[in-house]
Amino acid sequence: MSLKYKYSVDGTSYTGAKIPDVPIVRLTLRRKDKRVRASGTAIVDTGFDGGVYPNLQLLKFFEGLKPLSAEKLGTPLEETIDCEVYRVEGTLIPTDGGLEIDLEEVNVYIPVDPAYIGEEVLIGREILNKLKITLDGVYTELSLPI
Repeated sequence: MSLKYKYSVDGTSYTGAKIPDVPIVRLTLRRKDKRVRASGTAIVDTGFDGGVYPNLQLLKFFEGLKPLSAEKLGTPLEETIDCEVYRVEGTLIPTDGGLEIDLEEVNVYIPVDPAYIGEEVLIGREILNKLKITLDGVYTELSLPI
């Protein structure tokens, strides 16, 4: 069983050069305390140590939940981001209505300072390292290891 997602086109830079397309997945998060789901695309980011890094729209999903812990994340610019860590259930969903990949519980790292919250949701190595992943420049293919 595997899921295949077409890369997302990322456009052009300020100088007009084409920016490389982005590997993405479709992700659903579920809370145990409520019948609440959040679904959308997430960028595959092998440089992100954590599970999920949210965007502004996803923050509402976590309203009323208590964080499990606090963590400091390092950035490529050698900054440190203070985060609250939440745990919810996650699923990778297909684009064609096929079978899903249940990720069970995933950690979500929410920066305390809203200046560190961007427009994209990231999926990182806490999740990716549990899967067989192929990135070929056109498609992201994910499956459970045999």
